[in-house]
Amino acid sequence: MLSALPMIHHDYVKSGVKPEVVAVRPYSELLSAVDYVQVKKFEGSMQDLSGAIKLAKEDSRDVKVTQLHGKGFTFEHRHPSFQYDQWDRGGMLDKWDKLPLVIPRSKSLTPKVNEKPTIIFADHSQSSPFPHKEELAKLLIENFPSHQVVRLSSIQAPHLFDLLALMDAADLVVTVETAHLHMSKACSKPVIALVTDKPSRWHGSGWSSRFSMHCRYSDFPRRKDELIRTARGCIEKKLPINVRSCSSTSNRFCYNLSMILHGDVMITTHRYHPAKDWKTVLAINDGVLNSDIKFPS
Repeated sequence: MLSALPMIHHDYVKSGVKPEVVAVRPYSELLSAVDYVQVKKFEGSMQDLSGAIKLAKEDSRDVKVTQLHGKGFTFEHRHPSFQYDQWDRGGMLDKWDKLPLVIPRSKSLTPKVNEKPTIIFADHSQSSPFPHKEELAKLLIENFPSHQVVRLSSIQAPHLFDLLALMDAADLVVTVETAHLHMSKACSKPVIALVTDKPSRWHGSGWSSRFSMHCRYSDFPRRKDELIRTARGCIEKKLPINVRSCSSTSNRFCYNLSMILHGDVMITTHRYHPAKDWKTVLAINDGVLNSDIKFPS
């Protein structure tokens, strides 16, 4: 529902009419605080998608099904993430990453101003548990001693949306694959997203430009140093690399740029066309000079 709310809000702004959302009762309370929707509670099981669709069609012929699981249903995985398929089914794939998540805020959980600056770690997921959460919590505490690391699993809030105040007051939000990851779209602070790849990569949240880093669970062991560097760059409000050092080349019309930071030197490779034909050359820049790479025949 959190993933679909930007689409629902867009429909509301466009039409001026509150869209009706059919939601199973245990989750319908989430929408009780959202003032631009009408909630129609479904008393059946979350897996009874047929029953929910039937209920929706009692009021309208224009029904968009954005839930991608249900008993007796098989959904084609057309895109790399369930979110892209959800937005495709909602008719707004072209608007992915362009629409805001609009949800209300409460200041009841804002940290005290005299406490340390904060890093929020949304560490718990019931459906997609992150196997390295204790290691990551330790890394954050050790690498950022001037900050308090608040684990959201230790916070009880009257409503899920109340946690947004904590996110907005933090310097950084680190979140695993859970509701907090989707809710972070409404957050004003940098977000590092840890995304599941079980039972398949499709089940993980899609890449978004709002993420300072998007890391798969299985990639964490080899990317944890990168994660800490990214976190430090977010907190210090600095880019982890000097973009200017990898954006210039003496070769014209170069593309397919790749780069790696080796010590303090940014090494890049790129393709370019030395002649006015289709043939390309691969070149490498060692931080000073461009050199063509010669391949054996």
